[in-house]
Amino acid sequence: MSDSTAAPIVTLRRQPPPQWQPDEARDSCNGCGVKFSFFNRRHHCRRDGQLYCGDCSRDEVTLVRQANSEPQRVCKACATIARKEEKLVREVAPSLVSGQLCYVHAPSKSEATPAILSLSSDCERVTWRSTQLVQNQAAHFQSMELSGLLEIRPATADDPIRRPFTGLDACLVLRTSASTLQVEATDRAACEQWLSGIRLAKEVLLSPSGSSGHGEGSATATTSMDEAARAAEERLREAERNEAEFLRRQQERREREQERREQTRTNIREKYGLNK
Repeated sequence: MSDSTAAPIVTLRRQPPPQWQPDEARDSCNGCGVKFSFFNRRHHCRRDGQLYCGDCSRDEVTLVRQANSEPQRVCKACATIARKEEKLVREVAPSLVSGQLCYVHAPSKSEATPAILSLSSDCERVTWRSTQLVQNQAAHFQSMELSGLLEIRPATADDPIRRPFTGLDACLVLRTSASTLQVEATDRAACEQWLSGIRLAKEVLLSPSGSSGHGEGSATATTSMDEAARAAEERLREAERNEAEFLRRQQERREREQERREQTRTNIREKYGLNK
């Protein structure tokens, strides 16, 4: 296979190894709030370094932003983010990084300009370069940071797109506070691929980093945290009740065994007259 057909290398910005939360820093899980104990052990998430119980850190995923090739144990929130990062790097981004032919519609121009639309190899910006020879180099190559995108949507009849070649359903709009990019893809499928790809790349870019942690949880996680904590506390109480019942039965069994041994010794003494 020649180099021209090789898939582009997609590399997200690396994250430093997380600083592990000391064991003594928390007596309860950062995820569900259940108390740690001898039976409910502490586990560190390998992505954010926070402490979690076993139920909240069962997932093992590949961390594409860290120098780890083997799946690592992470919390539920980090597992969701890490899977999206891996999907972006392995499945979604390569074809977008390679670049695709499109038409850029500018309100000041009566016709669309053919260009190559691509995603940067770190998935942090969209770039487009005109396929026409122009004197102004700035007009030839432009970019838009994904972190500044305010809108990522399909185009509508209200957008100033004149005479699209492939139809309005193949057009998308990217808007920041400073500019608006109206792009016509080669077909509807390509348009949907760009919309979903850019949305995923922005979500990954703005997701909490591993080093910053998210032990207190997002607003969505917080709403269900009380229910999860109550359920976890109930499971823990049930385990403690079972343990107490087991210990009680063990003690009763030892006492009965002791009574039987004492009775046996008494019977032997009486039989052989050893009590006299």
